[in-house]
Amino acid sequence: MLLDDLKQGIVAKSVTEWQQIATDFTRYCADTCYLALHGDLGSGKTTFVKGLGMAWHIPFIKSPSFNLVDLHVGTRRLAHVDAYRLDRNFLEYLGLEDFLKPPFCLAVEWPELFPITVNFSYHLYFEIIAEGQHKIRWEP
Repeated sequence: MLLDDLKQGIVAKSVTEWQQIATDFTRYCADTCYLALHGDLGSGKTTFVKGLGMAWHIPFIKSPSFNLVDLHVGTRRLAHVDAYRLDRNFLEYLGLEDFLKPPFCLAVEWPELFPITVNFSYHLYFEIIAEGQHKIRWEP
């Protein structure tokens, strides 16, 4: 079972494997799902979100580093947030609340810096193991 494997940590050796893990993970995302994506730069957070998008028929996902928030619509709505440089005052101009209507997924990179209190459904931890190898772990 994927969630049991995630508790131990799963190592992926390719982008394809990484995205497949994310696609498989969507089975555990409720109609409204909040994902906290912890990890250093380059640890695979955005690649994971691309896998979510593949499952929900969202064709193009990139890092929201400069936009801060990217909003996508496929078979589900996906709000992808990079909270690294996000300012609470900026949030009111985004209209994020209007977008977050079920079914949706909110995926937040750098959740410890997210200026809104969120009861995350999952905390996922990403790390670089070696060149070309990344690990994802879930802490319930």
